[in-house]
Amino acid sequence: RDGRIVFSRRAGPFDPWRLHSVPAAGGESAPLFTDAPADSEREPRVSPDGARVAFVSDRESTDGDVDLWVAELPADADGRVLRTRVTRARGREGFPAWSPDGDRLAFFAQRENSGSVWVSDVPVAASAAAPRERPAPPPVLVSRRGGAPAWSPDGRRIAIAELPPADPSYN
Repeated sequence: RDGRIVFSRRAGPFDPWRLHSVPAAGGESAPLFTDAPADSEREPRVSPDGARVAFVSDRESTDGDVDLWVAELPADADGRVLRTRVTRARGREGFPAWSPDGDRLAFFAQRENSGSVWVSDVPVAASAAAPRERPAPPPVLVSRRGGAPAWSPDGRRIAIAELPPADPSYN
């Protein structure tokens, strides 16, 4: 909404992924958030209204398992970012895609070596002023064919782009 492009990058091959932004007109990139956790944050997708960013992260994981998260934009006055976990499941999530109304996220998930596409309501972030009343409903399986999802403009359909198989020779 403010004209920045959001992306993930890392300083070196063993450093964690960080969310960065750069003005659409060009210039230097800068970290999107200043609270820089030790966890990786990657594959960002900004919500249609520009108020939130969805991403995958190994945040709060002891074994590198990634989940889908949403962070509020911008950070508060102290530079703190309110992040909310959308999924909590063993496996890999990726390719988040916001619905046109910004209320749902479609995403790829790999569970037990099988790819699929799921849709989750996006929980409203809890705060002291507006605590969360109850947990968000669990994600809904929408396709047993895994791939990168994209919503139709009316939010009634999801196209799924096939992902190439993992290259077993890549190290």
